[in-house]
Amino acid sequence: MKSLGLFIRLSRPIFLAGGILMYALGTGLAHYLGATIVWDAFLLGQLWVILIQLSVHYLNEYYDTEADQANQNRTILTGGSGAIGPEKLSRRIALMAALTSMAILASITVLLISYINPGPESLWIMVLAFLGAFFYSTPPVRLEATGYGEILLFPFQSMQGFRKRSCRMIP
Repeated sequence: MKSLGLFIRLSRPIFLAGGILMYALGTGLAHYLGATIVWDAFLLGQLWVILIQLSVHYLNEYYDTEADQANQNRTILTGGSGAIGPEKLSRRIALMAALTSMAILASITVLLISYINPGPESLWIMVLAFLGAFFYSTPPVRLEATGYGEILLFPFQSMQGFRKRSCRMIP
């Protein structure tokens, strides 16, 4: 039971809530502008955003283990989850969780492309969001270390809801 609690902590649910809200905000904006929400497309898109976030969290925990363990001033928002280390989860769990999330993400991407047939702008947003998420903490790029990680990734969550045809107005 302790491992389950640590894995939930590793998944950083407070950040997932932010992604859910930002995606819903983008969809709500498209709806406000006259689009009709297609709920199954919305839910697939929301799942896509959640999976990309989980991938980022797990990769970040894997690559930042030493720095996170040395951090004595961890908060709910900074310093890692604290779920990796001695008497806790192993780094391998974080890596396997990241790879699993990305594999499911690839499957959801195929479903999104075949089901909603997104336009080229949406595909570019998806590609850029994935690359930004993957290289957020993955060497050699490590966007988090440059200070640009959050600035680059934050807008993609709401743009996904707006562009991804979870609303049928947008080509």
